[in-house]
Amino acid sequence: MKRLLFIFLGFLMFGCINTEFYENYFTQNLSEAVEHPPISTDLSHLLNYTLEHKENATQLAETEAEPEPPIYKPFHYQLQDVDFQFLLSLNVTYIIVDIDDAVLTKQQIKELNSQGKIVLSYLSIGEAELYRDYWKKEWYENPPSFIDEKNLEWEGNYKVKYWHPVWQTIILYRIQDISEAGYNGVYLDRLDSYEYYAEQGEFQTAERMISFVNYIRERGKKYNPDFLVVSQNAPELYAYANYREIIDGLGKEDTWYADNEIQDEEETSSSLTYLDEALEDGKFILAIDYPTDSSKICDFYRSCSEHGFYCTVSNRELNLDSGLLCK
Repeated sequence: MKRLLFIFLGFLMFGCINTEFYENYFTQNLSEAVEHPPISTDLSHLLNYTLEHKENATQLAETEAEPEPPIYKPFHYQLQDVDFQFLLSLNVTYIIVDIDDAVLTKQQIKELNSQGKIVLSYLSIGEAELYRDYWKKEWYENPPSFIDEKNLEWEGNYKVKYWHPVWQTIILYRIQDISEAGYNGVYLDRLDSYEYYAEQGEFQTAERMISFVNYIRERGKKYNPDFLVVSQNAPELYAYANYREIIDGLGKEDTWYADNEIQDEEETSSSLTYLDEALEDGKFILAIDYPTDSSKICDFYRSCSEHGFYCTVSNRELNLDSGLLCK
């Protein structure tokens, strides 16, 4: 019985001591907590600060890494709404206009020449255009045998059998008009129609197109010994030795982009093979693509300039006063 009493008193004394210890401990720490408030554990302001500076650093890095606009040799290609005074203001070497639209006088062309500008007139030789002077009223109902299918992509244009003597006579008179008007040369289009007729079973369509271009050259030089002949598209014709001898330059559309779509890689590679070879032979190259997306415009100018070509970007209507720029 006594033993149990001592045990009970021991537990009681131990409990009292510890109770007093913990009461003193918590009282002391509570007073210190009041005098010294705990440091806030809310780190959101630090996180915001870090993110803000990280974003600024990223923007700075992107700005520093942004490539400079490419340096390139421009040319001017405008077939509608041409203004002579604007042509005077251009810093280009080559200008392509349409003799029927620009209506430049011989004196105006001389003035452009005095600035170091070479003025070429556009001329389609692989398609007939019903809005030209040579188109006769009766052709609407009863077209001649050399007028072929309508071009559904270009209103008023018709495929033409370019080897036909009557059609070639029409074009040669146009060359005479262009030369006598004071133009420095001609910019020939739709040479690629030879492919259409090859598919129709016609024979030697490429050779007959080259022969036609030679007639054009001879007629132009009859009136101007320095008359230039520049052909657009169909760069594969450059594989023919006699074709290489009769042209002074090549124009090419859609080399890197077909509008905003990346051109087929094989198509681009094939075109560049002939264009690069022509450049090495001393010909000048006029490259035009038609993208509208800013990054693709810049990419075109960068690729074009790397090859040493003259470059421009426009719309399909070719009615812009100046080419679209890389921004």
